[in-house]
Amino acid sequence: MKRVSKYKLGVPPFGFDKKLRIFIDPDLLQYDEVWTAAGK
Repeated sequence: MKRVSKYKLGVPPFGFDKKLRIFIDPDLLQYDEVWTAAGK
């Protein structure tokens, strides 16, 4: 992530102009809505 976004941690994998491979925990599929957080 750091190579693409310049940040090591806390970066949501959405909103980039490049295609990124995204890994999502399948347990999250049980929820209608999932919130992500990011920061320094």
